[in-house]
Order: sequence, then structure tokens, then C-alpha cells
Amino acid sequence: MKLTTITAKTKINDLVTAYPFLIDFLASYNPKFELLKKKSFRLTLGRLASLRQAAAMGKTPLGELMKAIGKEIEKRTGQSVRIEENPYDDPEVRKKVLKEIIRDLHRGENVEEAKARFRTFLDSVDPAEIGEVEEALVKEGLPVGEIQRLCDAHVEVMREGL
Repeated sequence: MKLTTITAKTKINDLVTAYPFLIDFLASYNPKFELLKKKSFRLTLGRLASLRQAAAMGKTPLGELMKAIGKEIEKRTGQSVRIEENPYDDPEVRKKVLKEIIRDLHRGENVEEAKARFRTFLDSVDPAEIGEVEEALVKEGLPVGEIQRLCDAHVEVMREGL
């Protein structure tokens, strides 16, 4: 079955099953993707790993990777594949939004309202980013004690993503 849309959640195995030529293309695109040449890898981690995770593993911008895959599919098959990007796929955008949510909690925003905001990009957040954002806020002047005081609220808001 050919894919009509590629998203950050698209599984690697689904891609290479639909378009086997992508195995060699991806291996040449980034040396980290050489693992795709191993059938055992594709059938284990490839079934679980999404394009977002592959991009992170290869230290490759997700949007660029998705566009390159789309172009290769079109070049090889003539089929146009829709690339569905999400602004929250950009780690800098996610960190900015996370900072805003944490700052708003600091200013007394209702936890339920913060949870609703967090849900809009929940599937894009890597739990490590939350710690990075808290660390950045401390460097920007938010007292460590305040981060610790709000830690329960942060966890409550972000629990679904953890």
C-alpha cells in the first residue's frame, strides 16, 4: 500500500515497506540511517520508530528529512506525497511554548488551562525538553526555588506527555 501523506508520526517500517528504494536513499542521506539496511532492524525498531525519532537519531531537521523523502518518492514513482508538517515539530518552537506555559503557571494560571494548552502539542514533546526548558528559565532569572515549587504543577500539566 502506497502512502499519500507523510507526517512526523509516520513509522519507518511503513515507509520502507511502501517504498523499498527508500532504504538505500535514507542510508545515503545520513550515515546513521545505514541501520535500515538490516532487515532485523527494520522489523524491530523500524516498526516503532517514527520519522521524528529517526530525524532526532540522525541529528537531521525533521522537516528537511520529510521533504527529501517526499521528493525521492515523487522522483522514483511520479507519485506526489503530501508532507504534513506541524509547527511544533521544530524543537525551538516547542521550547518557546513550554517556557510560556511554565511562566504562566508561575504567574498563577489555572493548571487545567495550562494542560489544555500543553495538549495542543503533546505528541511532539520529548520529556528531556521539559528539563532543558526549566534549566533555561533558571538561567533567565526564574529562581530555582520557584521552579521547584511549581514542579508538581509542571508534572501535572505535562503528565500525559511523559
